[in-house]
Amino acid sequence: MSYEVEREALITAAGTWQSAEGEMRTAQSTARSISVTTIDASIVAEVVGFTSTYAEVRDRVADLLGEAAEAMKLVDDTLKDIEKQYRRDDDAALAAIGDAWSPTNP
Repeated sequence: MSYEVEREALITAAGTWQSAEGEMRTAQSTARSISVTTIDASIVAEVVGFTSTYAEVRDRVADLLGEAAEAMKLVDDTLKDIEKQYRRDDDAALAAIGDAWSPTNP
């Protein structure tokens, strides 16, 4: 596999992780916006602690979705960094070869 094909594959994979990060951010935002109030449930739910327990669980789920998004961003950034390093190495190798040999100046 050539470096160009590998670099394209890295960029494609990074895009997949970037999309997944966006989905996790959307899910996190949606999770944070879902609430249960006494009106939604009942006064009994409030008395037995359902609404506060629900809020704690909701916040934990939202936090986990945020952590997942951060992990996905890290993978995305890492893949992009690897592609950049491949490109720099490839350009440096081409420059070194060009300095040592040229088809018009043997």
